[in-house]
Amino acid sequence: MHALIEASQESALIPQGPISGDRDPSRLMRNGLTVVAYSSFEDFFASRTGEVLDSFDATRVGFDQLPEKLKEAATVGAIRALGFRMNFEPDAATKRAYIQRHAALITTTGTSGYKFSPLSFMPSSSNLSDEDIERCLKALLVEGPWTELEKVTSRIGYGVAGLRQRLKQLAAQRHEAAHAAHADISVADLRQFPHDLLAFSAAFDAIFSRAVDEILHKGVSLNSQAKISSIADTVNICFIDFDGKIYSEKVEGKDRARKRYDSLEEAWRGAVGRSTPGKSLLVFRDGQQRPLDWRMG
Repeated sequence: MHALIEASQESALIPQGPISGDRDPSRLMRNGLTVVAYSSFEDFFASRTGEVLDSFDATRVGFDQLPEKLKEAATVGAIRALGFRMNFEPDAATKRAYIQRHAALITTTGTSGYKFSPLSFMPSSSNLSDEDIERCLKALLVEGPWTELEKVTSRIGYGVAGLRQRLKQLAAQRHEAAHAAHADISVADLRQFPHDLLAFSAAFDAIFSRAVDEILHKGVSLNSQAKISSIADTVNICFIDFDGKIYSEKVEGKDRARKRYDSLEEAWRGAVGRSTPGKSLLVFRDGQQRPLDWRMG
């Protein structure tokens, strides 16, 4: 996303005239970068959900004690995604290996030492949608997923209301850029695209990670009718703000820096060290206080 933010400032992306024609190379580049941006978001969703699901400890919560929708995602959902995703493998040998790897993980759900396939929450169609994200968080018992996501994006400085509708717009722009010959993504839209996805990804990571943490801690006390409400309110947020010279670590709601650093690496190390494990969202923001990166404490 950082590379896309830099690339979006290139003069080659500016239309050569008042109307961008079919032969204007800038139009093709803008469309291409739009597709890359959304694909990067989909890659993040796939990798991060897989990473967090790996934190499930079968000795603390047995598979049969997990929420019903989560068990369904780990089995039926993973199989559906496998049937679609295997078609992206280049040849028969790699396709077999891919199937065997994920089938082995799905099979463990019938044992005492279960593991999740990274495909558990992957869509069984071409592109990630708002419905896939809602289904994912509801499987983790999150009540009102979009309300909770919007709480976090608002707190970290992303002030766009109607988060679900905005994600639908981004997905539609990606689809148009990839499939419509007449597509013409504007420079302004392209420049906003990665900032939207960064803010959304940070919020999703915070809610998804906290929900998994809640399930691990509550374990057998949960049931298929349980709901985790107001989960965004349990997320502690800390910022690393950069003014062009100094990196300032700040607690949400306080203007005064808790500590200042000469490098981002030092700032991350300090902020992570002071964070509450499993409950902290640490956000790096630029001079305009737009989210550029984040870590979960």
